[in-house]
Amino acid sequence: MITYGTQHSSHVCIDTLYVTGFHKHKNTSCFIL
Repeated sequence: MITYGTQHSSHVCIDTLYVTGFHKHKNTSCFIL
């Protein structure tokens, strides 16, 4: 699992990439600070 966050002015987006076997699942969560 690789987790990294990027901040854009007034909100933060966190992208989480799940790698399971041959499947890749990307989840993007954005929230306002």
